[in-house]
Amino acid sequence: MAGTFIALGTSGWIPSERRETMCFAYARGRRLFLFDCGTGARRLGHPELEPTFASAREVFIFLSHYHLDHTMGVIYLPKLLAGKKVTIAGPGKEACGVSVEDALTRLTTFPLFSHPISGFPMDLTLVDLKVGVNAFKGFELRCVAQEHTAPSLGMRLDDDVAYATDTTCSEQTVDLARGAPLLVHECWLDEEDYRAALAEPDARVLREHSHAAGAADIAKRAEVEMLALAHINPNYREGRIRRMERFARNIFPEAFVIRDFEQIEIK
Repeated sequence: MAGTFIALGTSGWIPSERRETMCFAYARGRRLFLFDCGTGARRLGHPELEPTFASAREVFIFLSHYHLDHTMGVIYLPKLLAGKKVTIAGPGKEACGVSVEDALTRLTTFPLFSHPISGFPMDLTLVDLKVGVNAFKGFELRCVAQEHTAPSLGMRLDDDVAYATDTTCSEQTVDLARGAPLLVHECWLDEEDYRAALAEPDARVLREHSHAAGAADIAKRAEVEMLALAHINPNYREGRIRRMERFARNIFPEAFVIRDFEQIEIK
């Protein structure tokens, strides 16, 4: 089934005037899927986008991990998804040592927030994701473990979208994304910063994040149709981002840096 993929937040770590932190919506039929729930989740209520989301009977939110730039939008959900049937799925005890319920309860109770997730005004289900195939009614989500400062999951929703963020460039992402219409892959480092990190004795960032050439090479070898570079470094200004995009396109011509509000039709 065809669907529309919409970027709600494409930045890592810090939101800016142009980019919220990571959140992507995929509207397919009467279901709405969210990949991560950073500050970009606030755009579920944007007047131009809200009609697309309002018709969804079910909402599924897939969290790659629990860092705040990927989960801050959870506290917006009582306003944005009130009354809906919502499933939030994130790395479970097997994948990261805590359940999604434990992680989100910490986020939403005193002293951090005043409305515990157990009382959110919606028909809410919390699901622990495991490495491997996670079967839901009507679709599958395949997950792989990723290297990062906290355990994170790469994901693939059926044959539609592959999503890999807060991770290093990994061979397993090639297998995860193979033949997908769209791969969303993080790109924290441009070539300049990547080379500078390689010159350091033990650069921590190389064990945490990805770079433009690596992501483009993954897309090329996985034979995906499109590569959307995301989780953009908030220190990069637009000119530098465009140079990074051109560099990636020299390796994989269908690469682009995705921007907030950009929409992609998945066929």
